[in-house]
Amino acid sequence: MTFPWNRAESQLSREIAHHLQQLTDEYLRQGYTREEAARQARKDFGGAEQFKEECRDERRFAWLTGLRQDIVFGLRMMRRTPVVTAAAILSLALGIGANTAIVSLTLAILLVAAVAAVSIPALRASGLEPSETLRQE
Repeated sequence: MTFPWNRAESQLSREIAHHLQQLTDEYLRQGYTREEAARQARKDFGGAEQFKEECRDERRFAWLTGLRQDIVFGLRMMRRTPVVTAAAILSLALGIGANTAIVSLTLAILLVAAVAAVSIPALRASGLEPSETLRQE
């Protein structure tokens, strides 16, 4: 099984090898021997591992660049159509508010029922009536 990061790494290695081969071929056409051409190509290309690390760094932050472009595009579209933007924001606000109210109400009802189901039998077992305890608080 090939993982995406292994695939990208092997593709990067192949690409570097291809560039080194092109530089070597160029020096061979200029009259260098095979060993001299390969050495000169590696010298001109620079450190392959350094180049790989630079490419990995670029790949790590590519999603951040895409996110920035998406945000800028979204803001530009929102600025071009303010009525649609206002309707979308209002819809979101109403939906989030209604959802919060329903969840809060449901939680309060269920929580009170759960506390009552647990605490009333415990109070009666200790010899207290629930109504006396509620009045003390």
